[in-house]
Amino acid sequence: MKKLSLLLFLTFSNLIFAGSLADLIIPVNDATIPKAPSSAWATNRHNSFVAEAAAKTNSQIIFVGASVIDHWDGKFINGCQRGYNVWTNYYSPQPRNAFNLGQSGNKTADCLWRMQNGEIDGLNPKIAIVCIGYNNTTTPLETSSGQLAIMKEIRIRCPQAKIIFMPYLPSSSTTWYNRNSYKAYKIACETTKIDNMVYNFEVTDFFTNGTGALKDQNLVPDNVHPSESGYALWATNMEHIIVSMLSDVPPTKDADNPPPVLMQISESNDFAGEKIKKFIFLLTIVMAASINMAATITLTSGDININKDLTIIGFSWHHVHTIWYDGIL
Repeated sequence: MKKLSLLLFLTFSNLIFAGSLADLIIPVNDATIPKAPSSAWATNRHNSFVAEAAAKTNSQIIFVGASVIDHWDGKFINGCQRGYNVWTNYYSPQPRNAFNLGQSGNKTADCLWRMQNGEIDGLNPKIAIVCIGYNNTTTPLETSSGQLAIMKEIRIRCPQAKIIFMPYLPSSSTTWYNRNSYKAYKIACETTKIDNMVYNFEVTDFFTNGTGALKDQNLVPDNVHPSESGYALWATNMEHIIVSMLSDVPPTKDADNPPPVLMQISESNDFAGEKIKKFIFLLTIVMAASINMAATITLTSGDININKDLTIIGFSWHHVHTIWYDGIL
C-alpha cells in the first residue's frame, strides 16, 4: 500500500504540474523527509557552509550534492582533491566564483535539510548543478522524489537559477545503468523536462563507448568518483551549457532518449474529455496495483494496457508519456 500511495502521489502531482518544480507536490518518504546532521563532523560542515554562503553572495554557480561534487575541490577531505585543478581553471575564478556545497556521504534527505537551513539563503546564482542520490538506500522511485525535492527547494530559494541536473557516472560494470541511482535520475528526468529552467545533462554519454561500457577505467577508477581526467572530461562537455546559461541564452534542450513506448493512450475526438481520460488512467493504475495483475480497459477510441511485468510508476499528462520500472508493484 505504501508503494501504491507513492505511485498515486507522483501521478497526481504530474497531472496538475504547472510547469515549475517550485509548484511540484512532493510525496513524503525516507528520501524527502529532511534529516539534520547526526555527527559533529556533519554539523561543523553545515556551519562552515552557512558561514561561507555569506561571502559567496556573488557566486554565479553553485554545486549541490554528495562526494562526487565534494571532490571537485576537496577542501574538507584530505587527499580527495581529484578535481581541484579543473575546479580552479573552470569555476573558482571571478566572475564565476563557484560555491561547492558537496558533502560526502549525503543522501537526498541530508542534502534537502541543508538546502532548507541556511546554506543557499542569500545566494543569487545563475546556475545550480545538482548530482545527488547515489548514497540513498531507498527505491529508485523514492530517491527520484528526493532529487526533485532538492531541486524544488533550489527553485524556491534561488528562483533565478537554472539547474543542470545530472546522474552519477558509469562504472566498469556492464550493467551500471541498472544502479538505483541512475534509475532514479531517469525517473526524475520525466518530471524535470516540464520545467524549462532545468537541463537534464546526460554526462554518462561522454564516459562510455558505443556499447555503453566505461571507455576508460582511469576516468572513474573506483567506479563512483572521477579522477582528475574524469573531472576534466565532465567540465569540458558541460562548459557549453554553462556559457549559454550565463549568457541567458537557453542551451538546446536535452534530447534524452525516451524510454520505450510501452503504453499508449489514443487521442480522439470520441474521447469524453481530459478529466475522464485522467480518471480512467488513475483507475487503471489502482486496479493493476490492487490485484497485481495485467489490466486492460477498452475505450471507444483506444486501449490502456498495463502489463504485470512492465508496471507503471508515474505519468505526465503534458507529454503523454510514461515512466516504467520493473517490479515496483
